Amino acid sequence: MALVEKAFGDIITFTRSSGGGRINALGQYEWVGNDVPRLTYDPVTLQPLGLLIEEQRTNLLTRSSNVADVAWSKAACTASPAGSSPWGLPAEKITPVAGAGNHFYGQTAGFAGAVDNGVFSLSICIKADGYNHFHIQGKTKSDLYPAANVDLAAGTITLLNASGSATASIEPLSGGWYLCSLSWSVLTGAQPLGLFLTPKPTAMSSVSFTADGVSGALVSGHQLEAGAFPTSYIPTVASQ
Repeated sequence: MALVEKAFGDIITFTRSSGGGRINALGQYEWVGNDVPRLTYDPVTLQPLGLLIEEQRTNLLTRSSNVADVAWSKAACTASPAGSSPWGLPAEKITPVAGAGNHFYGQTAGFAGAVDNGVFSLSICIKADGYNHFHIQGKTKSDLYPAANVDLAAGTITLLNASGSATASIEPLSGGWYLCSLSWSVLTGAQPLGLFLTPKPTAMSSVSFTADGVSGALVSGHQLEAGAFPTSYIPTVASQ
């Protein structure tokens, strides 16, 4: 009996009440609509990975691919357009301003009372552009700051502070880009959930250093979500 090629829709009835992101056969990020199956591919090898099924999540950040916007707080650093990531999403160069001091950018989510004892995951695509290290830091709401250092030359990520039972991961993309994540538990407290990010010259545990005003890193696709692990990217503009 000869095998007959069938389309996914010919053998499976698939429904989903919302859209969703996937990596398509060209290795590009793509948002598909309601009831469209997310058949996803490896972003590097372009090999098919099958049907992507994930629990429902919300990207809690706004302007997720526009750090230059006022939605992002910036301390002695700038954000400027820098082409696109391997997924075809907008990329920006983050450049710490020349001089000594604290250099970082981030957001503080305005839902402090709703996150007590929750678990959150931050994910971001990063590429070196002058500085070979990148600082990823969250907040547990009790003045504890789980943090990780990304070595963009070696392609490794190391926890600097595991407060809140933090874990970190790194996945190579193409062209020197990496998908990096930090997950941590948020404790009960008065401070809102927040995150602090910056390129840096060495694997230091602080965001305070002397910057040359030229070196930095490329970033794309920021996501903060409630959950113990990151899911596929959900782009945002003015709202979560």
